Amino acid sequence: MKTTFSTSQVRHRVTISPASLGAQPAPAVTPQRAGVVSYVMGPTSSRALPVLEGKVRTSYSNGELARAQMFQHEITAAADFLEKRLGVKAKLELMVLSPADWERLVPMVPYGITNVSEQGGKFVAVVPASQDNVVTQEALAAAAALPAEWRTRLEEAGLSYAEVAKTFADLAAVHELGHVWANLIDVPNAPPWFGEFLATYLAYAYYQALEPKRALAWDALLATSVARGRPQRCELDDFERSLEEGLPAFLWHQGRYQQRVRVVHQVQGLDFIGNVDRVLSAGDKLPTAQLLQKLELIAPGFLAWAKAS
Repeated sequence: MKTTFSTSQVRHRVTISPASLGAQPAPAVTPQRAGVVSYVMGPTSSRALPVLEGKVRTSYSNGELARAQMFQHEITAAADFLEKRLGVKAKLELMVLSPADWERLVPMVPYGITNVSEQGGKFVAVVPASQDNVVTQEALAAAAALPAEWRTRLEEAGLSYAEVAKTFADLAAVHELGHVWANLIDVPNAPPWFGEFLATYLAYAYYQALEPKRALAWDALLATSVARGRPQRCELDDFERSLEEGLPAFLWHQGRYQQRVRVVHQVQGLDFIGNVDRVLSAGDKLPTAQLLQKLELIAPGFLAWAKAS
């Protein structure tokens, strides 16, 4: 799925809440600006759908009220977390769509690949109402590749792989919020893969802080995506074309980012966002090689991780 960087969005400098940094004073930060999906909604407006009002206005397909309520609760909680920690608010809407409504409104994106777009001054996240979607089916098909370490961790938490696989697209919805907040903040002009990295970083920070079982599920699912095998295009800059090779290749790239996210988050937590600001300058155009050199100063190990791809 090709992503673009929005040029019309107002950008903000933010300060991380001291609650996320312990007793240390919070630095001003400008994390990497992440891309949002570039597309125009289909000709039939989402206004024809039922709506749940609230902080995150949620449109949903007929018969999908329970899923809409679940997603609205999750996205609202994640938005509250990011607003509190980053000090920046976003205008959000959510669409929870059946296969038929998805095809009508966002036909350019395969059903189940969660996405977010900028529409008329607000960010609209689109998620699947049905668990019968391409992301869930890929996760279920990958069960045999689940690494033993993660199988054990799931079992110790009282979870099964089949259970968490059915939530893969649900978990990815918070990743889309990561894109929103990364998109709102003044950042360098870095490659798209780093936008994905930061979206995952912010989502993972939320899950680790408030929903650790979901963080575990996310780790296990993406570790399995990597274990299935390396795609032909496996360099960091190949991300934008990964879906051309198929969904497993796309998920492999996401899994590789999560491997590094997990390691950095264990050490730095949300301090990483402030550290990015101290090393990277807004407006810089940073190709991957230069970006990796700078990230190595922030969290040693980025260069070795990139070479391991």
